[in-house]
Amino acid sequence: QGFHVLHHPRVALRLQTGSLQVMAEYNLSAASSWLGIYIGAGVGGMYGDNRNTQIISYNAEAEAKGDGYHNVYSHAYIQSPRQHNSFTTLYLPALLTVEVGVLPNVALGLRGQYRWLPLNTDFAPKSLYGGSFLLRLSL
Repeated sequence: QGFHVLHHPRVALRLQTGSLQVMAEYNLSAASSWLGIYIGAGVGGMYGDNRNTQIISYNAEAEAKGDGYHNVYSHAYIQSPRQHNSFTTLYLPALLTVEVGVLPNVALGLRGQYRWLPLNTDFAPKSLYGGSFLLRLSL
């Protein structure tokens, strides 16, 4: 019969710490009642904040010589500058989910996601990826 995609995607609005995304997922195995394979794509926005504190140690020495005197000065000190960097950027997520129905209203699954950040912003990563386990309840 060939490859066909379910005409009614499931659409999700996800709010996570520091990000908001809209994702549409399509079921590639619509004919199966116990197996679900979904691919998805969407758009999202991300905010990141970095407060970095560095401790820098300095040691300074100076020597002064003259007629009748010779002094050596030694001074050590620690500096702790605080840097505050943040970014706001757009990202494009891609998603692959495999779910197996274990009971009529319960499914277990695995999800992998890749987020590409097309805008070149300072302090933002170029891409993110991750995976998760799923427990889906249909109420």
